[in-house]
Amino acid sequence: DRPMMTTIESVYSTFYSTPEFSEFFALCQTDGEVLEEIGIVKNTDKQRYDIFVDDGGLPCFDKTTGGRVETATNVRFFNNYRYTVYVPTNAAVRDAIENKGLPTYETIEAFIESKKTPSPEGEGYVMAKEDQQTAIAMITMLVNFVKYHFQDQSFYVDNVTASGSYQTSCIDNKENVYIELGVNQTNGKITVNGAGNSAPVNVVAPYNLLARDANFDIVPK
Repeated sequence: DRPMMTTIESVYSTFYSTPEFSEFFALCQTDGEVLEEIGIVKNTDKQRYDIFVDDGGLPCFDKTTGGRVETATNVRFFNNYRYTVYVPTNAAVRDAIENKGLPTYETIEAFIESKKTPSPEGEGYVMAKEDQQTAIAMITMLVNFVKYHFQDQSFYVDNVTASGSYQTSCIDNKENVYIELGVNQTNGKITVNGAGNSAPVNVVAPYNLLARDANFDIVPK
């Protein structure tokens, strides 16, 4: 009986308010201090490692306290298009970290600390160039893992039968192409096929959460 209204939940606020997404959400939080420790200090250089940026996005509110969360809320690599975000379960993220070698900013920080040596000038610490490059590679692996779960086109668990391959936001640096995921929709089910020989994964609840990133000249209060 009235015009349909778009969602006012951003991807960030959806992550923030969904406990089942907490482990993946933590991986999306760029640690600027770690970047600076390995010599990445310019904002333009830092941004390539950001998942979320502050460019006038929708506000995020803590639904428990009602208070506003002051943070960057827009996905950096989104534009005026439609996307699907596949959020690994908390258990899957922990398994990737504990058993499959996925680095976190905590493990990267520990690596950096283990490689620091006192500066010859007597002030501060330095790292060997090869150790800096290793740390950068670890951060790149983490960011690529996250971006691999952001895919072009919108898909919902629904009464649909369709299949196809779609680009993710993760680039294959050797081939310089976006890595693709295979999506297979059947009645009430979505199965995602990853790159290589990875096993198909079924989408599980919570799903069909609609979010929208937006840019405002004056951010809503």
